Amino acid sequence: MIYVSSLSDEDYELYEKARNEVSDKHPIKCVCGKLCTGLHELNCKKFKDAVERKYLRLKKLQDKK
Repeated sequence: MIYVSSLSDEDYELYEKARNEVSDKHPIKCVCGKLCTGLHELNCKKFKDAVERKYLRLKKLQDKK
């Protein structure tokens, strides 16, 4: 589990980018299949897991550059 409060400013921006990409990819239904609202995204474990996977992929690509 990634603790957002412990991320550097650069990593936090990358995490937010990952969160926005996952959220934009699922505008109506969450990755878990429920109706997508801001409150739901804050509490949904499957959404958080999807964001973490996306963040780690972006971080890996960023480190290769």
